[in-house]
Amino acid sequence: MAARAAILGFMAAMLALAAAVGGLGGCASKRQAVVTVRFENVREVMRGDRPSLNEWDSIEPLVRRRHIKDNRFGLDAELHSTTLPDPMPGTALRDYEMTIVVADLRELGHLQREISKLHGRRFAEGRRFHMSLDSVELRYSGSYVQAHLTRAISGRTRPGAMVYIFDGPSDPRVVQASETGTWSTPVSIAPGQQYIRGFSVLRGRERSVAARKHFQVDVFTGAHQELSAEEFAGAGPGFARRVGDFVGGIFE
Repeated sequence: MAARAAILGFMAAMLALAAAVGGLGGCASKRQAVVTVRFENVREVMRGDRPSLNEWDSIEPLVRRRHIKDNRFGLDAELHSTTLPDPMPGTALRDYEMTIVVADLRELGHLQREISKLHGRRFAEGRRFHMSLDSVELRYSGSYVQAHLTRAISGRTRPGAMVYIFDGPSDPRVVQASETGTWSTPVSIAPGQQYIRGFSVLRGRERSVAARKHFQVDVFTGAHQELSAEEFAGAGPGFARRVGDFVGGIFE
């Protein structure tokens, strides 16, 4: 079976239309985009006791160096792989999928040109790269929000911290940050709503306002903004009272 790779890149649904459609002008951080790149049927040649030879070893650095570490979405580069069944003898086949944040859409063109240069290059005895662009999908989202719409928001905070997201009239959504500090959770968005507020705090320090890191997330762009305790409570007396009741009732 001939090795074949496909690349599927898509813009996250939470990109603002201004960043995706309105050209490349404006603030540089607003041009950043979440992109998932998928490579299918990537070959690894087994060589007995010697190290195997893998097409992915040449592909991954090209993708990873396009990632903006300090990005406005607060996302780390994420890699997932799946081993495929029934390869040729002495060969393993895998699909790889990596999610990165690029500086702007032009980076996709640069990446494609670099991947194309690998085509036909020998990576093992009698084996050459066979890379072809299979498809590209762009997904856009308007600013109109229907009732009861659910979207995912993500961020980064202190590793292991608890994150409390106030997206409705009931108790907040609670998620724990990973060992790298990243977190993600679905939220409910009301018509006309643009921001979701929350805070992160280490376990055992929930009742200390000074220990909390308050923030708000733009539900359309995914951009994060740090808030002071006063700004956080400034969403209105009802919001401040609800947060206070929750913290007082749970952490006493």
